[in-house]
Amino acid sequence: MYRVSEIFTSVQGEGTYTGTPSAFVRLHGCSVGCPWCDTAYTWKLPPTEVPFENLLYSEPEAALLALADADTLAAWCDQQPAEHVVITGGEPLEQDLVPLLERIGQFVQVETSGTVFPATDTLSLIDWLTISPKFDMPGGLAVREEILHIASEIKMPVGRERDLEQLQELLNRLPTPHPPIWLQPLSQSPKATRLCIEAAAANGWLVSLQTHKGAGLR
Repeated sequence: MYRVSEIFTSVQGEGTYTGTPSAFVRLHGCSVGCPWCDTAYTWKLPPTEVPFENLLYSEPEAALLALADADTLAAWCDQQPAEHVVITGGEPLEQDLVPLLERIGQFVQVETSGTVFPATDTLSLIDWLTISPKFDMPGGLAVREEILHIASEIKMPVGRERDLEQLQELLNRLPTPHPPIWLQPLSQSPKATRLCIEAAAANGWLVSLQTHKGAGLR
């Protein structure tokens, strides 16, 4: 049974697939503990569970928890018109995704912090792996360098110069060519946005502006 926080349809607002209509499955639970996390409602279990059907009508950030098996989740994905499914969290790789991935028929993107290295059978079922490295977070988990070698894209949250330095230190240890490197300003701050634009221009990287938030989408 999967611990599920949200299911909804929207457009992917970040990274390579920005603008792509998508079905989102947000799984519950994360041990990383980023202080600026915009889905912190997925960290701790609510006092009560709700039926899976309740998630169909939930408000954004409702802090709900439903349990659903792989067949139920895959059936919901299959009913959506979007051919792109995003499995996110929380930290989705803290749960065994294989049964779910085996049943989903659409293109599947998994978004992860890079602190969990999935089993080989999981990797073979993921079409697009987004790594958003989280360094020195309160949870004390290290970014697993080996997962960055198989990333489809690296999407780095940036709020200060040190974030860019940590990214560069990481890239220096990786073989080239790198996958696409996206810089994402924390909290859409003007200062962070300027940092990202300057660094992207200097290094041939890209800027992810969370366009769904600007459009008022979930």
